Amino acid sequence: MRWNVRGSRVRERREAGRGTGGGGGQKVEAQFDTKNITQEQTRYGYVVSALDIRTAEEVQEVLVNPPGADRYATLKNALIKAFGKSQAQRDCELLSLNGLGDKKPTALLRKVNALNDDP
Repeated sequence: MRWNVRGSRVRERREAGRGTGGGGGQKVEAQFDTKNITQEQTRYGYVVSALDIRTAEEVQEVLVNPPGADRYATLKNALIKAFGKSQAQRDCELLSLNGLGDKKPTALLRKVNALNDDP
C-alpha cells in the first residue's frame, strides 16, 4: 500500500501482490511532516477520505467506532495489521533469500534489515 500527499490531499493505492512492508507508512508520515499536517484528526480525515471500499471494509470497526483520541494512530495500526506481512511471513522470506544474485551487498543488507523486526 502506498500513500501520497499532494497539496492537501492524501491518496492511497494498493500495489498488486505486495504487503506494506513498512515503507508506505514512513512515506506518508514524511509527507504529512513536509506539508506541516500535524493534527491527529486532520491526518485521520485525509486517510479515511483516501480509502477505497475494499480497504475501508478491512478496517470497518475503526471507521464505525473511532476512538476518542489517537484516531490516526489507531487507523494506521489497523491498516498495518490488515495488510502488512506477518512476522512469520517475513521470517520465511528472510530464510529463503538466495545470496546476492545481481544485487550489491548493500541492497541485500537493506532487504535483510527490512525483513528483520528486531532493531
